Amino acid sequence: MVNTPKRKAEHLKIISNSNVNFDQKTTGFENYQFIHNSLPEINFDDIDISEEFLGYKLSFPFLINSMTGGEKNGEELNRVLSKIANDEEIAFALGSIRPCLENSKTIKSYAITRQIAPDTPILGNIGAAQLLTYPAEIIRNVLNEIDVNGLCIHLNPLQEVLQPEGDKNFSGVTGKIKTLAEYLDIPIIIKEVGFGLPIQNIQDLKSFGIKWFDVSGAGGTSWAKVERHRNDNLINKKVAEEFAEFGLPTAEIISQAINIKDINLIASGGINSGITFAKAIAMGARLGGVAGILIQSWNKDGVSGIQNLIKIYKKTLKICLLITGKEKLDDFRNTTLKKIK
Repeated sequence: MVNTPKRKAEHLKIISNSNVNFDQKTTGFENYQFIHNSLPEINFDDIDISEEFLGYKLSFPFLINSMTGGEKNGEELNRVLSKIANDEEIAFALGSIRPCLENSKTIKSYAITRQIAPDTPILGNIGAAQLLTYPAEIIRNVLNEIDVNGLCIHLNPLQEVLQPEGDKNFSGVTGKIKTLAEYLDIPIIIKEVGFGLPIQNIQDLKSFGIKWFDVSGAGGTSWAKVERHRNDNLINKKVAEEFAEFGLPTAEIISQAINIKDINLIASGGINSGITFAKAIAMGARLGGVAGILIQSWNKDGVSGIQNLIKIYKKTLKICLLITGKEKLDDFRNTTLKKIK
């Protein structure tokens, strides 16, 4: 059996200690700038950056994106992140629930989040390829035990095929997503893992009634580089290097997907600064998702490092509303950016 917790622990260690970001490819947000308003006629204290998400009111549209998944230190990190999410009134996505499906003893390291964060929207997460192995009923039972408000299904065929122990069969995945969407009574969020979610995939899966999509574009962590670090086989390591810069930039996907009606976008993939986060929201994303930089902040400065980073993103967004002359996010979206390249 694949040792999923060990693999997740290796992922976190590599992201924390190695440079696995894209080198040549960027998110594309540098091609946009805010339309500056030096006479906003707004009281900064009246600006409202709160956001509704899955029945919860967030203090601002921030999602702690999927990171941990059943590894040795996963419960500790889930405790920390869920408390921060609850205190800061933001959303929290758990790492893959695959360990729970393989070993029920790991469920407690996920379920602890609801006890600590009763007022926070919590998302489960599973890889699309695992839907071929685990029936919808079993997945639902685990989700009920963890008590989540939604389920992220991550599409990551490139990452899987580059992993030494990754899944190689993706035949029938689309049908399984459709089945699960019909079976579950919680929303499904379709996401990638940093290579970008193609527009055609969004359009196809929208037909199943799925309304939430996390673009997870290129420009931040390159999972091809992560898997290169994990490969001992020379051929496999070299193959992973071939895809080190592969992916669709985050801003490019959002600029196209925002024109698709009746869907909601989450922007992730290289959202590594407050300004980038604010630009993603301005482009039309409902939430901005952040992961890798939070782990790095945790390792460097502990809990305060994560808290401070979130506060920086929050204040930066609010200032961006001020300097573009907007009091609310609905007015800020789709009106305050212009493309410069």
